Amino acid sequence: MAEAFANVKWARIAANKDKTVSEEKIEQVKKIRELVKGIVKNISGQYFYESPQELVEDLKLCAPAMEELGRSCAAVCGEV
Repeated sequence: MAEAFANVKWARIAANKDKTVSEEKIEQVKKIRELVKGIVKNISGQYFYESPQELVEDLKLCAPAMEELGRSCAAVCGEV
């Protein structure tokens, strides 16, 4: 999935030849397109900032602490 986000190619929007379409609508479409492009870029940077291999290594490093946290929470809640 990281690769898909990293390789997004945005096609050029064709020029509007229909003179019945208002300039307001044209601008609205452009703004929505730019908003979506920004969202995709944000998601990519927030969730896919490292390679899948690096992510797995990070998860392995965190696993012991997360397991202990889970045991501690279960003990406090009486689920041991």
